[in-house]
This record gives sequence, structure tokens and C-alpha cells, in this order.
Amino acid sequence: MEVQLEVLRPQLELARTLQRPVSLHCVASHGALLEALQQTFGKGGHAPGLVLHSYCGSAEMVQPFAKLNCFFSFSGSFLHIPKHAVALRAVPLERLLLETDSPDQLPKQLLENKESVRFDDAGPLNEPGVLPLILDGAARAREADLEELAAATSANARRVFDKRSSSAEMAEAAANSAADGQHPT
Repeated sequence: MEVQLEVLRPQLELARTLQRPVSLHCVASHGALLEALQQTFGKGGHAPGLVLHSYCGSAEMVQPFAKLNCFFSFSGSFLHIPKHAVALRAVPLERLLLETDSPDQLPKQLLENKESVRFDDAGPLNEPGVLPLILDGAARAREADLEELAAATSANARRVFDKRSSSAEMAEAAANSAADGQHPT
């Protein structure tokens, strides 16, 4: 774990310097990740946003992560893992994202809707085309209106990922990081 944190910290510093969003996948180490994010970004968090990709943490961790400007992205795992469904319901709507986690984690429940899932020689494909099925499952799990949930999660994705900046600005920030003794990659 310590090696992973040693590698992560410079990446977080680079994101802070470049003012870019960060996408993180964390499994069974949410406490350590929360501490690393708090140390790097402080109590105010990271303004450009932090995305917890394929979130599998507890509902209790949602609030501390949200205070750091985290967004919680859920794959279809909430359809078959009760802990993930509880966490999905705990996330404020303005922090919620949905994803397929393609090519991994195609829930068996999605295979019930075979006309919406493509197959190849290896079996069913988890691809962006199944996102409407994940949206439908999330709306049912949250007891939310499908169209409102679609609009909110789309707006959240644009809010965190639509960061327009010139290549020159990014190169300058990377050079400044390197000059400060930080490795930019």
C-alpha cells in the first residue's frame, strides 16, 4: 500500500498544479485514499473535481469524500452488490456519475435485456451501449425519475470533465512542477 501511495502523491500534486480533475479507482483502501486526498488538497478539496471511478466504498464514506469535491461514478455493480446499491442511494444527486466500467463488470441482470447487449465469440460485451440499462437500474434503486437522473448525471460529467484549457497552459504548469523538483508524470 505504501508504494501505491508514494506513486499516487506526485500524481495528485501534478493535478493540483495543472488544475485538472483526477479519476481514481480504489478498492478496499478508501480510508487511506481519503487521508491522501486530504493531505494533498486540504479541507476544501480539489476545485476541478475528483472522480471515484467504479465506486465500491461504503455509504458512510460518501460525505467525507464529497467534502473534497469528489464525484462518485457507479458501474452496474450496484445491481448485484447490496453495499454498492446503499452507497448509490447515499450520494447526493449533484455528485453522481454513471459508467459501464467497460469492458469489465457487466452485471448478469443486464443480460435479461438481450436486445440491448451485444455479443461476440467470447460472450456478452460490456460497452458504452449498456449505459442506458445502468441508468435505468440506478433510477429504480434511487426511486428517481429516469429523465431527471439522466440529465443530472450528464451535467455532472460535463461539470467535472469539460475543463477547457490550452496546451500551452498545461505545458507551462508541467514545467513549473518539474522546476519545483516534482516529476510531471
